[in-house]
Amino acid sequence: MVAGNLRTDNGEVIRDAILAGMGLALKSTWDVGPYLRSGALVRVLPDYPVLPAVSIWAVYPSRRQVPAKTHAFIDFFAARFGSPPYWDNPEATPLAP
Repeated sequence: MVAGNLRTDNGEVIRDAILAGMGLALKSTWDVGPYLRSGALVRVLPDYPVLPAVSIWAVYPSRRQVPAKTHAFIDFFAARFGSPPYWDNPEATPLAP
């Protein structure tokens, strides 16, 4: 059984709590990647399989001729969120807010 004083379903609150040393959490690397790279957080159980594959789908109406801007958008996403996504690639530049 897990017990504690903090209960939340807000991902930012959870991230701030683990940064404050309040415990462990299962977080996505896109959320905590910078903190892992800086050493503020450390990965626990790195060989524990959480999810074998995650996908982002580009869904658009089926047409004979897909607009060039749709292809450009899909190409951008494939390059940015492909394998590995930028948040798992230390050499990648994060997206600007």
